[in-house]
Amino acid sequence: MKNKSLTAAIIALMPLCAAARDFVHPGLSYTDDDLERMRSAIAIGVEPATSTYEALKASPWAQFESGEITPVERISEGQFNNTVGVDGRRIHDLALLYRLNGDRRYADEAVRRINRYKNLRGCSARGTAPLDNGKIYLMIEGAELLRDYDGWSDDDRKAFADMLLYPGYSDTTYPDERRDGFNDEANDINFYWNICNFDTGRWGNQGLFAARALIAIGVFLDNEKIYDRAMRYLLGLEARADDIPYSSNTPERVKLNSDNGCMRDYQVSWYDSGRQFISDEALQYYIYANGQSQEACRDQGHAMVGVGLYTDIAEIAWNQGDDLYGALDNRILLGLEYACRYNLSPKIGMAWEPTGYSENESACTFANSRFYRTDSRSLRWSSLAPSDHGRESAFSNVRFLSQALHHYRDRAGLTPQRYLWLSRAFDHTIGSGIEDWGTGGHHYEWKGWGTLTKTPLPPESGKDETALDRVAADGSKPRYFTLSGLGTRSDSLQPGIYIELSDNKANKIRR
Repeated sequence: MKNKSLTAAIIALMPLCAAARDFVHPGLSYTDDDLERMRSAIAIGVEPATSTYEALKASPWAQFESGEITPVERISEGQFNNTVGVDGRRIHDLALLYRLNGDRRYADEAVRRINRYKNLRGCSARGTAPLDNGKIYLMIEGAELLRDYDGWSDDDRKAFADMLLYPGYSDTTYPDERRDGFNDEANDINFYWNICNFDTGRWGNQGLFAARALIAIGVFLDNEKIYDRAMRYLLGLEARADDIPYSSNTPERVKLNSDNGCMRDYQVSWYDSGRQFISDEALQYYIYANGQSQEACRDQGHAMVGVGLYTDIAEIAWNQGDDLYGALDNRILLGLEYACRYNLSPKIGMAWEPTGYSENESACTFANSRFYRTDSRSLRWSSLAPSDHGRESAFSNVRFLSQALHHYRDRAGLTPQRYLWLSRAFDHTIGSGIEDWGTGGHHYEWKGWGTLTKTPLPPESGKDETALDRVAADGSKPRYFTLSGLGTRSDSLQPGIYIELSDNKANKIRR
């Protein structure tokens, strides 16, 4: 941790371990209230929700296919896109359509594809395994929407759940004897064991793909330790005392490989420090205090992906009562603002570049526009300047703007100045159109369809709520939020002034 104040702020987000969590279901990116709002929007013709719904139905991923589907029993390196990537895209879209229109054909096709994986016994642990295995995420989103579907048998549902953890869950030991990072045919572990330690040695987005899948698995399986394993790591905390510690492998530099003007690339070696090592995926290390992404010196496509992954993770956490969106004074929003400003500003005649550079993080702010020069936690890269590589195409596969804008504008109720560049990016890339699923080759990255799933109902519908009311719309036990914007759970309140939300009423209280 960089300072004690960050530690105190982060710990306030986490539930007390002694208090068992009651998971909300469905409770990944969509709750029952979200689904009811979508159905209402479609029924009364709200735009752009209705047009987005029609585009979802017409999507190639939402069509029915005849014939047998070959079971998948092993996934080798390089095969994740064409297996869980493709099927996850289909399963998510089909399950969402079923929940919106009740047509069982969509659910049955989704279940048929989920069942394709129930005997999977080996996911590659080679190379970029955390990123690759993280592509299971969309499939879990679909499975969560279908968890109570009577056409998905209890036996098949359990087989799918067991498959995610194969050869079985443990909070004490890794199945090291089953892992083979060189020979896919000898590897005998599945998704959980490839993502539970994130990816400490690569760019932060790769470990964030793993973290997004990990938190989704925790919710789907009602496993608080798995959920906390993801959340605690992202908040820079050690693993729970009753869970397996995070890896203690720690980097040290060997030599400089190259310097391209935007970053220095180093060769590193790893040693066992005996202490849990938290790398570039953690919020404070991936999005710095000025909003700059850890990957801003790499290329803008990946910088946008990383902040987008954080919005997906924060959306799940929000639906489970944790305000990761608001952590570290809305750090995710600041990351979105920075990335959107850098990449959008040249397109609208307001080109932004850094005003200076500093190796002191506190000297770099969003307002003063100084670029933070720092080492990555993995020590493999040192940032020197923002890279303009991918700047022109940075928004070509961005499908999370609706979700982020909905939260900060509609639910959190922040002032427009706080999300200025996010709003501009939304207007520029989506405007009065729709946010679809994405582009070819990136089918596994985003849920998409945000102009349906995150469009509020208009006030004249009679079903609109205030920003505060929407916070408690899932009907779970009351949430509490400090007036400064840092969210906490009701079982870990600190002294201060809070807003209590219950029975759709907001009351200011003091603790």
